[in-house]
Amino acid sequence: MRKPGFAFCLCLGPGILQPDSVRLDGHRLYRCLIGGMLYVFFVTSHKVPDVVKSHFLQRDGSWVIITEDVLRIDFLRDAIFRIGQAICERGG
Repeated sequence: MRKPGFAFCLCLGPGILQPDSVRLDGHRLYRCLIGGMLYVFFVTSHKVPDVVKSHFLQRDGSWVIITEDVLRIDFLRDAIFRIGQAICERGG
């Protein structure tokens, strides 16, 4: 049975994208960009690597927020280019 409740986020600047779902190393991840924060939710029955767990909301209420150049995150870079292309095609 899959256990929801693991999440972390990256601060990337303003914006919103439709949520999506991907598989990574046997884990199901749901990703959603809201207000420039990329939220990643793990739904898995597998052990999550400790390096990933360190970025989850902690029991003491602390939460590591990572900042990253959006162009270094492939699916966000691709989304930005698609949005830019759509704007150009519409004459915006």
